[in-house]
Order: sequence, then structure tokens, then C-alpha cells
Amino acid sequence: MTRACVTLAALFAGALAGCATQQSTRDGVKATPAAVVAQAFPADWCGRWTGTLATLGESKIGPVTMTLEIAPLSEPGRWSWTIIYEGESGRQVRPYELVAVNAAEGRFVIDEKNGIAIPVRVLDGTLYSTFEVMGSRVELRESLRHDRAGAPEIAVEMATIVVEGAVLTGGIADRGIPEVRCWTPRVVQRGSLARQ
Repeated sequence: MTRACVTLAALFAGALAGCATQQSTRDGVKATPAAVVAQAFPADWCGRWTGTLATLGESKIGPVTMTLEIAPLSEPGRWSWTIIYEGESGRQVRPYELVAVNAAEGRFVIDEKNGIAIPVRVLDGTLYSTFEVMGSRVELRESLRHDRAGAPEIAVEMATIVVEGAVLTGGIADRGIPEVRCWTPRVVQRGSLARQ
């Protein structure tokens, strides 16, 4: 996997927050007002979080320091969602926005403000997202939890899979067994972000 693909996978990390019914729009992304928040999102996630992501698997990239800054914006249903990476490739700042689409269903969008809007879903305090970029599929999972000392942290895990690398199995028509396409991650980036 190229360094560019691994770096792109890291650029989409985030943890999310939300509210309830659809209301305002900007740049074609519908938002919902923060006043109807029925969950701990975004309140429990807001703030500045920093930690180190280890890179596991088929990559020579060393550890990357990740900072996630989340804060409410003046427009209802929107939060600043700034991700900062520091590592071998230098410092990268990604000034994204988090948009609540339907918080009752845990549906949100990370708006990169460049025409890319990544749908995500929050279920039981964990953010899930899957997307493809430049021939790689990225599966993202982030959870707000507590460490052994009881301090809050955001656990981040991103698995990057080469789409063309599928292994085919099954496909035995006369026995009614469907064909199954399987992938294993090439690279996994994992770490915990502590509140600063």
C-alpha cells in the first residue's frame, strides 16, 4: 500500500456528535438543530483530544500523532471538526465540519468542505464509517470510553483494505452455496486520544 493511501486513510478519522430533526442546509448538506440533542453527542465528545496512532501491517510508516478538536459552531447542527496529523510526512491540518443529519438514527456527515461529505453512523457511543478512496476501502471505528484510571479517551481504529485484493470462496451453485468475496486489511492504524 502506498504512503498516500495510508495518509488518506488517516485524514478521515473522527468521532461524532449529534441531535434530532432535519432543519438547515449549507453546501447541500442538511443539518439538524443542536437544541434537540437527546444523547451525549456532541457534548461528551467536544474538546481537544490527542494521542498516537500505531501503524500495523504492510506499511513502513511510523507512528502518527493525531489531534481531534471538536467545538459547536453558531449554525445549529454543525460543529468544527479539525483533525491534525504530525508524523514522517510533516504536519497536516484538516478543518472539517461535523453535520447532524438525523441524530435520532445516529446519522451524521463529516463535511470536508471541498465537495467530499463522508456519511457516518453513531450507534451506542461508537462511530462507524466505510468509504473507498483511490482503490482502497477504509473501515473506521471510534469509541468514547474510559481508560483504566477512569479518564475519558477516544479509541480510534482504521483498517485499510485494497479493493482489488478480494479472495473468492464458495460459489457452489449445485449445492446452493453463494460466492463470497473476502478481504483482509493491509494496514490498521490504532490508538487512543486523551482529552487535553
